Amino acid sequence: MDRTVATGTGYIGQYPREVQRMYESVAACPDDLVLFFQHVPWTFVLHSGKTVIQHIYDSHYQGVERARDFIARWQSLTGHIDEDRYRDILSRFEFQAGEAIKWRDVICGWAYHTSGIADQKGRVGHAD
Repeated sequence: MDRTVATGTGYIGQYPREVQRMYESVAACPDDLVLFFQHVPWTFVLHSGKTVIQHIYDSHYQGVERARDFIARWQSLTGHIDEDRYRDILSRFEFQAGEAIKWRDVICGWAYHTSGIADQKGRVGHAD
């Protein structure tokens, strides 16, 4: 979505001038907001050095790893929390880790099929 004042919806115009200057410029816009304020191609290189598409792939795979890490961290508390609470929360973390895998696969699959650009790390778009 192009929300710039110059060529888009003008949404950026609601912010104070110094903030407008940052969001209006694709070069100055922070990576975590560039897709909200700017319309850029999949191959646009972010400040991180990654393309937009690679950032989408990597961040969703990292999300699954973070969800799995919550399980491991919770399991390190075995014996320090009452058993009912421990099992209840562990099951919730396990459920969320499973949902993170589903979300990753749906988003990355959609991004691949929409862009036609495979993941540089070989996780998405190479085994169709």
